[in-house]
Amino acid sequence: MSITLVFPVGYKPVLKHGEHDQSDHGSWATGASGGNNLSVEEVMRLHKGSDPLQKKVYEAEQSLDKPSQKGEAPILAPREKGQSSEEYDKLYKEYSKKFTEYAVEAQANIFTETGKELLDGSPAGVKEYVETIIKSDWFLKNFGDGSSLPPLVVKVGTTNAAGRHILQIQRDSATREILKTKHELSFDRQFTKSERTILHEISHYATSLSQTKPFESHGVEFARTHLFVVGQAAGLARAKELATAYKEKGVDVGN
Repeated sequence: MSITLVFPVGYKPVLKHGEHDQSDHGSWATGASGGNNLSVEEVMRLHKGSDPLQKKVYEAEQSLDKPSQKGEAPILAPREKGQSSEEYDKLYKEYSKKFTEYAVEAQANIFTETGKELLDGSPAGVKEYVETIIKSDWFLKNFGDGSSLPPLVVKVGTTNAAGRHILQIQRDSATREILKTKHELSFDRQFTKSERTILHEISHYATSLSQTKPFESHGVEFARTHLFVVGQAAGLARAKELATAYKEKGVDVGN
């Protein structure tokens, strides 16, 4: 399931919302307070690889969105005859800036007081929002601080997915020694005001810290984790609406 981004002229990425490069999602409901304390290798071995419920999960979450009053998109006029490259490049840069501002507002979806306070459309706002959530007492109590995994990095830029949680290992081909690890929450610039997208990826991070049994990326483990995270961050009413949406789409949320 993909969701629609609006792109300026000349920008045509392949979009798969929530596309994940990692093997690391799970459930907070494992009974282990403060996370599983597993290593990168241990967490990645738990991932089943298949993800049959991905489309249903995205559809359920998107069903709670309210239509955005985005107005008219800015338009880039065709290059005029005799117009220099420098002149056209300047116009394009101005257009691109306005289009990004328009796209951010078109994707805006903020529903908590924390989101209203921090998600101002800037990369810094996204980073501060993520830090606020993952350092909250309730998050640390249930998922831990992630110290058993590589430090989490939050990045915002031009990507081919609205949001991603990435956990990767680079090994020496001969010795199989781990040379480098990557642990990241990555968001497209257009989704810097999409609280739903950001919470979705935070929940993937949370499951990587807590799951102790084999799991699928968007299976019951993720659903239960995400409902808990949403309930804590956005309130019980939002979590109940999401639980209903999950069930209507056939997503198992457990007992």
